[in-house]
Amino acid sequence: MYARRKRRRYGVRGRSFGSVSGSEEGERMIGSLSEGGSVIGSVGGSGEGWGVIGSVGGGEGGGVIGSVGGGEGGGVIGSVGRGEGWGVIGSVGGGEGERVTGSGSGEGGSVIGSVGGGDGERVIGSGEGGGVISSEGSGEGERVISSEGSGEGGRVIGSGSSEGDMGR
Repeated sequence: MYARRKRRRYGVRGRSFGSVSGSEEGERMIGSLSEGGSVIGSVGGSGEGWGVIGSVGGGEGGGVIGSVGGGEGGGVIGSVGRGEGWGVIGSVGGGEGERVTGSGSGEGGSVIGSVGGGDGERVIGSGEGGGVISSEGSGEGERVISSEGSGEGGRVIGSGSSEGDMGR
């Protein structure tokens, strides 16, 4: 509603105010969705009061605050999709109250919370040399620590699909 009327009203390059892709009233967009832009509001189309700061899908050093794709009250800080050392806080893809910190694919990033679904799951680390705590996608209380997928020096504690199993 505000996108057409207020875009670039203040004469600041790369900054615009308004909803993003069908989001509801009261959400704001600041900057662009590509490089170095800042976005405040919902990305992908639904929900209220979500905030996004930074680039979505690319760029460097971008921050994202709010839910990306779905969920309520999720916060995301950093780039979503690629990059190094970026942080993500909130649900990515769905669920409520999940927290993700770090990059989804970069190096040395950490992830806290569920990625893809579920409530209250915690993931710490990323694909390379990172640590993962709890289940990703299913099960409760499973713990995975260190590398996931690359198999270098990684250990796995617990089962990926059942409860309370221990494995190494």
